[in-house]
Amino acid sequence: MTIRFLTLTYMVLPALAFVECGASLVISETGSTGTRDHTLFVESPGVFRIGFDWGYNYGMTQWHDLVNDPDPQTLEFSASGN
Repeated sequence: MTIRFLTLTYMVLPALAFVECGASLVISETGSTGTRDHTLFVESPGVFRIGFDWGYNYGMTQWHDLVNDPDPQTLEFSASGN
């Protein structure tokens, strides 16, 4: 939990201060904490979704443009090269 807290507090949230995101941000996760398939998501509903993967030390690995792709089928950015 400490690495997630530090990542969100010192890296993600300050960066999002420059983004106009509407009413709220939603934080969710998939997979089991501390396993290779664990991903944290920060989303501004209808605007963007950013993913942070455990396998990359919770670095940003996904960016979804929800304005132009509301059902995110396309990754605008992916650390895996997609």
